[in-house]
Amino acid sequence: MLLQGAGNDKEVKWKLKGRGHILELEYDNRVIEHYNLTQLTANTMVLNFDSDIQVKGIAKLTFIK
Repeated sequence: MLLQGAGNDKEVKWKLKGRGHILELEYDNRVIEHYNLTQLTANTMVLNFDSDIQVKGIAKLTFIK
């Protein structure tokens, strides 16, 4: 996957883990992020950032088609 920003492009490896509800992103510098897939419909996908700190609601990403 290619993430494009203002003058900054990053190549990221991704995979689904668990029962297909955890999205894992691995950057070139070996930083790994996990996101929980909490909603998936024909028009909407909701991801919640999962950190090692036991804090809920740290980030919610909603993608609408």
